[in-house]
Amino acid sequence: MPEIRSRAENDAAPEVSGRILTFRYVIALAILAMIAVASHVSFTRVLRENGGSTYLNVVSGQQQTLVQLAARYASQYADGDLSARDKLLRETNHLAAHHAELIAHMEAGKLPEAVIAALQSVYLGETHLKARIEGYIDAMRRVAAARPGSAEMRRELALVLADADGAVYEGLKQIVSIYNTYTIEQLRRLERMQNYMLTMVFLTLAMEAGIIFNPMVRRIVRYTTDLLKLASTDPLTGLLNRRSFLDSAFTEVRRARRNGATSCLMSIDADHFKRINDTQGHQAGDQVLKAMAATLTARIRATDVLARIGGEEFAILLPGMSLDHALQMAERLRGDIARLRTPTEAGFVSFTISIGVTQVRDDESELTPALNRADKALYAAKSAGRNQVAEFTGTDEPIPLADDPAGKD
Repeated sequence: MPEIRSRAENDAAPEVSGRILTFRYVIALAILAMIAVASHVSFTRVLRENGGSTYLNVVSGQQQTLVQLAARYASQYADGDLSARDKLLRETNHLAAHHAELIAHMEAGKLPEAVIAALQSVYLGETHLKARIEGYIDAMRRVAAARPGSAEMRRELALVLADADGAVYEGLKQIVSIYNTYTIEQLRRLERMQNYMLTMVFLTLAMEAGIIFNPMVRRIVRYTTDLLKLASTDPLTGLLNRRSFLDSAFTEVRRARRNGATSCLMSIDADHFKRINDTQGHQAGDQVLKAMAATLTARIRATDVLARIGGEEFAILLPGMSLDHALQMAERLRGDIARLRTPTEAGFVSFTISIGVTQVRDDESELTPALNRADKALYAAKSAGRNQVAEFTGTDEPIPLADDPAGKD
């Protein structure tokens, strides 16, 4: 009997060990499953929040354009262009819809408390932006209802034109800045969460992480890359946007300075672009911008930095290039674009560009001053008849950058 008992115990030992190993493996998989579920829920929530903040950022940015478009059409209507009245009403209605949507998001309380407080301080604080925008919309509608040339028309037009470049426009810039800050913080939060998750996975669950988390990590990385790309590039042309250009291009300036070389900056604008949009359609305008971006990309050096900084305006940083060579390159680019025939659904479109060129000064710690000077030279090229290259030769008087590049048309 003792021998039989011993054999039974020996036979049972492997079964017990197998159950324990299976139990441990199931526990390990359960931990992984809990981590996977928790991380998926967290990342999905942050991604949704970021997608919402990016959308609100775009809507708030569009309000600035709508304010100035409405003012432009109001001026045209006041000058006797009756066709501008429908455009005025259309853009005013768009502005009213965007305004109502942003106010609804603020009042719904779904944004972080700090963001809501910042928005309320602008909309409802000393600037009274909410009331100003609503007053601006009402004034625009009164302009549309008035007879061109009447006293009421002149009175209302004076008010809306003042607000288009004054309190309303400046208030909307503050709103855009708030949403920009919120979007950037969401991206940074996403990056912090990703770094924490990757560290935890590789330190504690190396084998299991490779099996369970690897597909999800790839998806997270893809989402993060897409979001960062959305925040830093222009969706139409794929080029850097204004903010990313100002940040990344100056890195090339510093590198050129370490080598004792100068850098130059070009500001480039398509001539009569509004005419292309009005006569050929906005799809043709988009094709023109894409062709312009592709041509510029093909002609510049690998070290140059190209960006679409707004509307039909582009900028190129030329690190390590003298002003004389930059002017020569600008002239070649101008000629290449002038010879370009862009196929669109409306037929082949030819267009020209104007270019302003300046040198980045050694004492400058950012690109904004140089971009100001290049922009001023661009205006000079426009004033001289367009399809020209102009060098900045004026004084150091600061000039504001145009937020509506269509004004250079």
